[in-house]
Formats: sequence, C-alpha cells, structure tokens
Amino acid sequence: MALRAVFSERIRVYNTPGGVALGSYAKDSRVIRALVVVESNPIRIQTNSSITVTPEGTEGSALKNAGAEFYVTGQPDLSNFRAISALPLYPGYIQVTYEGTA
Repeated sequence: MALRAVFSERIRVYNTPGGVALGSYAKDSRVIRALVVVESNPIRIQTNSSITVTPEGTEGSALKNAGAEFYVTGQPDLSNFRAISALPLYPGYIQVTYEGTA
C-alpha cells in the first residue's frame, strides 16, 4: 500500500503545560502516519499518554532540534502526541504532513 500526503498543517508549539497536540487530521481514519519537521526552536515530544511532557525534559521525552524530521505512526501515538517548546519564552513551529490512503 503506497501512502500519499492527505493533509498538512503548521502548528505553533508553546511552552504550555501538557504540550500541544497534533490537529484534528491526526484522528482521520485515512491517516496512517505523520511526518513532523521541526522548523524553529527545539521542542520536546511525547506519545505516552501517562507521561506529561515538560520543557525541562520528562523521562522518555525526546528533544528535537530545528531541522529534525521524524514520523509518528499509528494510533494511539497520533492521538497521544504532545509537543512543548524547550525554550520558556520562545515558541517552536512544526510542519506536519499527514500520510495515508486516498
């Protein structure tokens, strides 16, 4: 099965407690995975819903620097994904391309 881009969005990632989720496209039944590109400022990410992501780094919360690219694949990871800016005063931006079936 070949995947293709079905949606895309740019998300501003603040230093908000609990982090910022992917958009509503992440719950679309056609979406298999999301390609996430960090555009600016480092962010921390988490897909485990039982761990709260923090700017300082919770155990298991990966740090992704500007220019990093990574996939979030399948449910529940797409629904549980959270990102938070690692810099207290500066938001980061991510570009998300949702890939799936037509």
